[in-house]
Amino acid sequence: SPPAVSADGRTYTFTIRPGFRFSPPSNEAVTARTFKYTIERSLSPKIGGPARGFLAEVAGVEAYEAGKATDIAGVVANGDTLRIRLIRPAPDLPARLAHPVFCAVPTNTPIDPRGVRTVPSAGPYYVAAYTPSQRIVLKRNPNYGGRRPRRLKEIRLTLSAAPAQGLTEVEAGRADYALEVPREAHADLSARYGPGSKVAKAGRQQYFVNPELRVSFLVLNARRRLFGDARLRKAVSYAVDRRALARNDVFALGEPADRYLPPGMPGFRPGHIYPHSPDVNQARRLARGRGGTAVLYTCALLTCKQVAQIVKENLRPIGIDVQVEEIPIQALEARIQREDAPFDIAVFAAGADAADPGAFLGLLLDLPVLDVSAYERRLAAAATLSGRRRELAFGQLADDLARSAAPLVVYANTVRRDFFSRRMGCQIYNPLYGIDLAALCIRR
Repeated sequence: SPPAVSADGRTYTFTIRPGFRFSPPSNEAVTARTFKYTIERSLSPKIGGPARGFLAEVAGVEAYEAGKATDIAGVVANGDTLRIRLIRPAPDLPARLAHPVFCAVPTNTPIDPRGVRTVPSAGPYYVAAYTPSQRIVLKRNPNYGGRRPRRLKEIRLTLSAAPAQGLTEVEAGRADYALEVPREAHADLSARYGPGSKVAKAGRQQYFVNPELRVSFLVLNARRRLFGDARLRKAVSYAVDRRALARNDVFALGEPADRYLPPGMPGFRPGHIYPHSPDVNQARRLARGRGGTAVLYTCALLTCKQVAQIVKENLRPIGIDVQVEEIPIQALEARIQREDAPFDIAVFAAGADAADPGAFLGLLLDLPVLDVSAYERRLAAAATLSGRRRELAFGQLADDLARSAAPLVVYANTVRRDFFSRRMGCQIYNPLYGIDLAALCIRR
């Protein structure tokens, strides 16, 4: 259950449920000590993995990650209680601890920067075999007594398969599920197997489009003259063709969007703030002759160039002449992070590390060229909240920012397109990390 939190917001106390054990060959019980070891292993300087810096507010983490301490002083295990002490409040701590890098592992799991081939699991399935870049085999955990479904005896995942190969294998009946399909196959698969299709009406939908916690957007540089005026920034949000931009999304497969929080993120509010097709009349009313030349930064990939050309065409009718500059994708973020960067528009994207609206909005707004000064107090106040109050506050803030300050032009949500064989019926979807394969249903 959710942790008990101290009045000052600096101590989180978790009670570990009894009765859970790891899969063979471990068979070890899951205890509070398990989670202390898991956290320390993930943050170990010997591994240097993706969890480093994730729990900076935890007391003793800085010394531990620097190799100056043998354990994290602020993470204390005592019986069935795990207590985490912070140096400053972090209301999004539970969301961060839910990240897969902190998934429980036995206390004898090696701390090896090369990783380990198989890992016992306390969940319904465990990794029984792994061949790098080729295959993973999951099997049922005989020690699992929880409520999560485990209908399949074994799951075999083929790695590094091209989307076209996955589509072919599912249609031929040689595979049960494809995590991704080619962009060009979307319309046909949706018509034949997606919502509204004959198979869906018969209760056997096979094709699903699921949003991830990621958005693609245009950054509008308020430190330069052109977009120092919020009215012109809003004019751009009315002028762009989100449907065309999403079809050519730079970073992944996308669906048109205009809200700063993606679907599936706590605090997301349905509906539209800006149209997905251009409203040139409204854009012109807001622009009112305030146009000029805009320098647009984009990456050098083909899709980046296509997005840049769409933006160029969309903004011409409101008096903005877009000049495109292509930058290697590895250098793009560093260029737009500079306060004196000589650009007006940049094509960018951001994905969530945790399912927390405050952290995600902070990630979007962490650019010195944006104008969000009028919202700094509200952002700081919302950051002190937790639970449902936090979700509601950041959801409202995200919408108010888009309507009034308009520092960004969100145009697409990244999506996963999942395709099941005829005998696969239902799915349980995790919007942050894709399909929960262990919960797949089989219809006989």
